[in-house]
Amino acid sequence: MKTKTDFIYLVGDLGYGGQERQLFYLVSALREKGYYPAVVPWNYQPTDPYFHLLTEKKVDIIRLSQKSTLNRILELRRFIRHTGARVIHSFSFHLNPVAALAALGNTCHAIGGIRNRLNLYQKDMSYIHFLACCFLPRIQISNNYDYANGSTLKGIHHKLVKTFVITNALDIKNFTASIPVEDNLFRTISVGRLFREKRIDVVIDVVATLKKSGIPIRHEHAGEGVLKDSLQEKIRSLNIENEFILVGNKSDINTFMQPADLFIHSSEYEGYPNVIMEAMACGKPVVSSDCGDTKYLIENGVNGYVVSVNSSEALSEYISKLYHDRSLIQRIAVQNRNDANVRFSIDAYIQKTLNTYTKLT
Repeated sequence: MKTKTDFIYLVGDLGYGGQERQLFYLVSALREKGYYPAVVPWNYQPTDPYFHLLTEKKVDIIRLSQKSTLNRILELRRFIRHTGARVIHSFSFHLNPVAALAALGNTCHAIGGIRNRLNLYQKDMSYIHFLACCFLPRIQISNNYDYANGSTLKGIHHKLVKTFVITNALDIKNFTASIPVEDNLFRTISVGRLFREKRIDVVIDVVATLKKSGIPIRHEHAGEGVLKDSLQEKIRSLNIENEFILVGNKSDINTFMQPADLFIHSSEYEGYPNVIMEAMACGKPVVSSDCGDTKYLIENGVNGYVVSVNSSEALSEYISKLYHDRSLIQRIAVQNRNDANVRFSIDAYIQKTLNTYTKLT
């Protein structure tokens, strides 16, 4: 076991997802700067995609026993004492109390993570667990500005918990702005796990509507999930099997996005959506639901459009508008790539995180 670790990162798993990608950016950069981070996936799966990528970066991935939560916390406490870790940072909201208890009585400082709105987390856990995640640890980092909006705990959370906002970053050099394929098809794309909150069913309705209006659309969606069969059945029932393709997970999002004319996002809720940042970096206009911090990324008519959540009609309207105005697509493409270069610096993301750690230690 390594005798030195600077920072410990707790995460639910290392599968495909926004928080895993941000964690990868962070710990890879820290390792390059000479720090010693360690990642602790609560669900240890060596087959997870970011497991392999982190191993290539020589980042330690710590395996806890598969025993009770209490036993795992005790293991973490021993690991902290053995390595002298300065910070234990939970990247997964449901693991916030674990970070707090692992650091209790040690010289290590605990930081919780918020990557969505608080009231949305409440739907997926018991109320006691939710309260523990909200208020432990007393220092937390959110990746979005609207994390407390809509929550009945907003006031007390602001009083009792010191929350720093550090928005997501993007490794811009891995993304290329390109000219879409020139043919008779209007190519659109979306990315996201096939879970209810992503509302891929809404995009299916949009594609069906656009097809009926005479637009020669071809839509590809990258992502896997429990709703794959039901979504495929919906595609068949609307007779758009040639227009809407579920292509599964794509490890190279940049290559996947290159041929597209625009990017569609339909989630009910998000934190600070990575896929919109990636679409901007690829120079793609974005038409999105008003989820999470999307409104801070997209300005209507300037670099895309933001519409009401679950409104297939509004999504269809603005996508049709862009289809009929190719010069607007080209202007937005340039605008989004320029914005991405300025706004999504990974160096700034790392420095803000380290500055936050410094304030604690």
